[in-house]
Amino acid sequence: MTGFNEWMVKHVDGKSGAGISIEDEQRELIEGLFYREERTRQHFRTGEDETYTILVPNQSISDLNNEQLTDLKDTLQTLGIVYLTQMREKDGVFSPINAVEKFHVASNGAQLANFHALVDMSDNGMETGLGCMVNYRYDLDKVLERAEETQRTGAIPVSHSMKEKMPSELFAGKWFPPTDTSPEQASALGNNALNPSQSRP
Repeated sequence: MTGFNEWMVKHVDGKSGAGISIEDEQRELIEGLFYREERTRQHFRTGEDETYTILVPNQSISDLNNEQLTDLKDTLQTLGIVYLTQMREKDGVFSPINAVEKFHVASNGAQLANFHALVDMSDNGMETGLGCMVNYRYDLDKVLERAEETQRTGAIPVSHSMKEKMPSELFAGKWFPPTDTSPEQASALGNNALNPSQSRP
């Protein structure tokens, strides 16, 4: 799940721009099991070197006890769903920040079908997405309608199984505007722009 690891670093620090804050116990778990590592890569547009920070496990995930593993999976699942359903590009309030999700959902009308924590334990899987993966479903009779709805309102279509995994603050198709979203941008979303202080109906 490209970009999730880097986003998690910012979210743990309270700098992700998400309208929903990380809970203290989630932060303590992540900080207890991971350390931060700064790396360098070439910027995909300019070709210039840039530094970025990711989370790296303190120990092999396979060495975690059952309680640690369950807590970590639950935390990654909760925050992964926040990342997929709530985060938007800075220059396009309706576009998901994740490029792969943007392609499948916003451009081609797919639905978020399921979320899987700690299933891709390869070096690349951990570096980019902390081992998490998401499935997309294409219902051919609904793709055009869904793509247009996402582009128009910012609503992210999710399956029933995804709804069951959502944090209590979230529900299908709703968006908590990031903290840096202007009132004008938020109001453009109508009923899909919920204030984080609102309770779940």
